[in-house]
Amino acid sequence: MMQERERSLLSRLGKELAGDFAELSLFLAEELGTQMDVLRILETGYGSAQTEALGEFFFRPAGDAGLLLFSAMVTLTNGLVKKYAPLLAYGISKLNFYLPCGGFAIDAQETTLVYRLSQACDASMEDGQLLRQMRDCISMAFAVPEQYAGMLLKMAEGGVSMKELSVLFPEV
Repeated sequence: MMQERERSLLSRLGKELAGDFAELSLFLAEELGTQMDVLRILETGYGSAQTEALGEFFFRPAGDAGLLLFSAMVTLTNGLVKKYAPLLAYGISKLNFYLPCGGFAIDAQETTLVYRLSQACDASMEDGQLLRQMRDCISMAFAVPEQYAGMLLKMAEGGVSMKELSVLFPEV
């Protein structure tokens, strides 16, 4: 029952946002071989690097019938150079401390750099309220990492040092 509601919410959200993005698709769990449906949005001309960012939005199993966990994962690159991954991991561990929400991460294979954000939603809310929270989560998932994407992508290629990245850290 909950999965049907989640699918319906993702479908409605996809229809609402279709005019705002060049590429937007809803993939069903059966197609993906996963437990959840995924709304994928491709953002072009992203950040100072003017690159592409692939947003994937889905409901994670919450383990609580009264809670919906809407998650966002924005992939900035899936072509990390392994020799720079330790420096990048160190840099994002420092940067994550200052972020207002969410955080950057590198996958276990050290090939993909993402920004992740989750929004806990009360399942008893009306669909309109949930859709508003989902739209806000998507907006934040693209907006928060945008100012850092260019420098992190350069760091991932060995073009930015930790000292250069530290200009992004506010003085305390």
